[in-house]
Amino acid sequence: MKKLLAMLLALMLLVVSAACAETANVITFNNATISTTTGGQTQNIELTDLSATLAAGLPGEVPTIQLDVANGSEALLGAIMQIVDGKAVIEIDEVSKALAADLSAMGVEGEDIIKAAFANLDQLSTVKLPRFTGVDIPKIDLISLSALIGAEPATDESGAQVATFEVPYELIKQLLSMVGQYRSAVPEAAQAQIGQLFDLIDQMVASDSGFALSGKITDDGTTSGLVLDIYPVSAGATADAAVAALVVSSSDNQLNVGVDIYSDGQSMNVAEFALTSKPAEAELSFSLDVMGMISVTGSLYTEDDAQVFALQFSAGEQVISLSVVYGETEGNDYVTFAFEAPNVFAINFSVTDAVAEDGSINGAMSLTMDTYTGEETHVTFDADYVNYVGDVEFRSVADAANALDVANLSEEETAQLQEELNNALGKLVGYLNTVQPAA
Repeated sequence: MKKLLAMLLALMLLVVSAACAETANVITFNNATISTTTGGQTQNIELTDLSATLAAGLPGEVPTIQLDVANGSEALLGAIMQIVDGKAVIEIDEVSKALAADLSAMGVEGEDIIKAAFANLDQLSTVKLPRFTGVDIPKIDLISLSALIGAEPATDESGAQVATFEVPYELIKQLLSMVGQYRSAVPEAAQAQIGQLFDLIDQMVASDSGFALSGKITDDGTTSGLVLDIYPVSAGATADAAVAALVVSSSDNQLNVGVDIYSDGQSMNVAEFALTSKPAEAELSFSLDVMGMISVTGSLYTEDDAQVFALQFSAGEQVISLSVVYGETEGNDYVTFAFEAPNVFAINFSVTDAVAEDGSINGAMSLTMDTYTGEETHVTFDADYVNYVGDVEFRSVADAANALDVANLSEEETAQLQEELNNALGKLVGYLNTVQPAA
């Protein structure tokens, strides 16, 4: 009889466990190693017993991410993040209260997008990054704008079309007054930023100040251009001379936009944007320069059958570059991410994986970090991973309603949180401290 009761109890527990399990997208990490080189000395640490499991799904229609780190059968760290009532709520084992970040700005539509993404994680994990095949950028027909402002194009001696026009302040003031009426249509979450723009518009209209415009549009069949001069207006009086100009030039696969400032009869370019496409080479690039002090350049192209996206930001002597390279080699997909500030730091992250016969994705990841401030240090973290769809018993945030708002923590709450986080990480840190460098 006791054996029968035990069997029934075990069966009930199995049924309950199965009922609580949810289908999830799961990534497990193992076989991790860390290599550190400082001052020419290298240490290698093998974390063979350490494993981490990251699961994401929609238990009870709640977007959920769950992390578990263990040393064999010993749990070292557990955490869960859920999207609840317009908040991202994180609960960490050994921390008394959950933490919350407000997501109300994204609205109901944003929450629906997140839920849809979590519902299709199994498909998203197998999506291949697209290849850029080039794009044609047509010449902008700027001369057609003349009809909108009542200017009649004429043909000059070279055969090009030319149109000149003026937009008086009175018309611009009317337009500004109309725009000011739409202040109430701005979402509440954006009022703090956009509201300042409406305040400026209201002030301009009230003080009878602003600007007037005059311009010239040309089109020679190959290139169309616009020079739009800006005249300041104060107390209803328009200045005799322009103070700035917007300069636009457009041709097939080329667009340039610049801002010039006039001073003492001289013209100085203060900002320049250029967009260039080479459809035959599947290449697209852009550049932005502000007074020669700040510049941003970016490009999208193919190199050695790999897709490359590169971005560089320069301010004075400081340069920061970012690149993403992805493609396929020997049946494996790979992605490499690089982020670097020369002579300051460099971060490289790469992933290589392939789909196995059972539908899971088996891969390897590598993270390297170099720092150059003080003594040069090089750190490499390598690990294997498996991505699959399976049943997971999700936990849930116990008291999401009383979670601490991370944006409004008091000094006392911050101190207590720091102490509890240190305790929560204690087991993991303790494990890492016991691991000896490999011989």
